[in-house]
Amino acid sequence: MLNYKKYKIRKMPTSVALIFFRMKGCVFMNKIYLRKPYYESLATGIPNTKTLGYLEHEITHLESEHFKADKFAILYWLNSKIRLKEELKAVVSEMRVYKKHKEKFDIHDRAKSWSSINYFWMTDYQSAKKTLEKAWIHV
Repeated sequence: MLNYKKYKIRKMPTSVALIFFRMKGCVFMNKIYLRKPYYESLATGIPNTKTLGYLEHEITHLESEHFKADKFAILYWLNSKIRLKEELKAVVSEMRVYKKHKEKFDIHDRAKSWSSINYFWMTDYQSAKKTLEKAWIHV
């Protein structure tokens, strides 16, 4: 187990990584779980921008008042508007890391992800792309 800021970071179990093969990680029981490459990047003591960005993304979820509510997990997956709002907040945190390190954020890839089964098609690709482009400009 590793620490980042005040959070416990664990390596995502292989069985979970196989089932959710597109996930970089997740939040569960107030802990952040990362796929092996991100976990190993953090373990070096000099994590890359992708790892730092993703950690900030997950921390945003952990610190969200909505994520602390018992019923919110159900609402998150059932209501695409709630899911989009929460993911946008988390992605903005992630984008700040990319801008700080003067690296480009992959808007196309995230828009594809948001408009796929990964997020239960919470929006269409064009809307996701437009939303992410606007967010990138304003970060």
